[in-house]
Amino acid sequence: MFKNLSLTTKIIACVSAVAAVGGVVLLVILLMTGGGGNGGGRENADTPVDGDSIADIDPADTIGVEETPEVTPEPTDPEDPIAPVVPTDGPVATSTPDLSSQTTPSPTPSPTPTPKPTATPTQAPAPTTWSYAYIVNHADTSTAYKTFAFIYMDWLTGAAAVTKYMQDYGCSKEEAESETEEFGYIRNAGLPIKWFNTTSNTKYYLPDSSMSKAVEADRNAFNTKMIPAIENDDSLMTFVIVTVSGDDIVKIEWVYHP
Repeated sequence: MFKNLSLTTKIIACVSAVAAVGGVVLLVILLMTGGGGNGGGRENADTPVDGDSIADIDPADTIGVEETPEVTPEPTDPEDPIAPVVPTDGPVATSTPDLSSQTTPSPTPSPTPTPKPTATPTQAPAPTTWSYAYIVNHADTSTAYKTFAFIYMDWLTGAAAVTKYMQDYGCSKEEAESETEEFGYIRNAGLPIKWFNTTSNTKYYLPDSSMSKAVEADRNAFNTKMIPAIENDDSLMTFVIVTVSGDDIVKIEWVYHP
């Protein structure tokens, strides 16, 4: 009750309380002893003591009511530390861990794959083709191998020979059949002159002594017989089957024709 009062205020309050209690005790004693000598306490109960009336008696001295003293708050010392306010409800704050000192592990680099060697594409050999042809020219090169020029020819037989013969000569069918019946029809294929190179792998065939079939010959023998025939336009000698692959001559074979 008095914990918030100053010392002086507390002393005053205690003295007042003691005085009030003393007054009550005195009043009780007077009421109990008054008029005892006259044989009747009732007449003396209403008789004022020491000439004072009841109206002059301080109620505080008779009732014993404690007067509430005025409380003067003690001044707060500015130097006194202020206790922090601790919340009684609500979420309790938690400390956030410091992650700045933690080190993130570096990822392990994947091994670099070793590139596989790229195989150099092998160029497919040129297709090998053949045709009937007349050798119409030749030329020297920087090597021992010559080049030859060819006019491609078609050697037709049967109905194809008759049709082309009639177309080229404007004759009747009977005449065309008569002219092509035994040996067919050799005609220009309508292609430009083609040049091809001889190589160390070229095979050569010349007519035998009877001019009836082809026999294999070496390069020098072939050149010795064929070059004069080319220059003299000898069609019986220069009619051949030429087999080529790309720009190279695989085989030159003399062919008999009537």
